[in-house]
Amino acid sequence: MRRLKLSSLFVCLSLSQPLLADTLMLDSINAEPINSEAGLLRPTKGMTAQQVFNKFGKPLEEKAAVGQPPITRWIYSDFKVYFEYDHVIRSVVNRNKINEKNP
Repeated sequence: MRRLKLSSLFVCLSLSQPLLADTLMLDSINAEPINSEAGLLRPTKGMTAQQVFNKFGKPLEEKAAVGQPPITRWIYSDFKVYFEYDHVIRSVVNRNKINEKNP
């Protein structure tokens, strides 16, 4: 009987670990600073590559297009910008900037 209780406890604990990891990941996503002068200004969905270049300057690095439709990534010091063809689909704050803005 004791062995059954220990086995049940082990199963319950091992199943709970992935749930904790998911929660932590969601917390870090929700911790992004707001997209404004008060937070961290970055490109918004729908902007063209030319608009991003004009507003934020030349990226530190441009990754080549991958897949179909082609997804391109521009890397800036504070964020990354993802393009589908020539339009922004998402901008993501670099982890080190999330930690600086939300200690």
